Amino acid sequence: MLKKWMRNKMGYVSIETVIVAGLVIALGAFSMQEFYATAQGVVKVSMDKLDLNEMEFHFHTGDVVEVEL
Repeated sequence: MLKKWMRNKMGYVSIETVIVAGLVIALGAFSMQEFYATAQGVVKVSMDKLDLNEMEFHFHTGDVVEVEL
């Protein structure tokens, strides 16, 4: 009887809805973590390649370039 009464009340949320919402939120959080980790790896590899190419360029041309950090 309590269950029937609760279903007819406004604002009732079933346990299945709560479970599905939790799973969707958890999957989204996990996906964002994986995306961030992958993006960081791509940025690191790109920066390493860029640094390597700059060093090769300076060694081949013989130019000295001062860089302010």
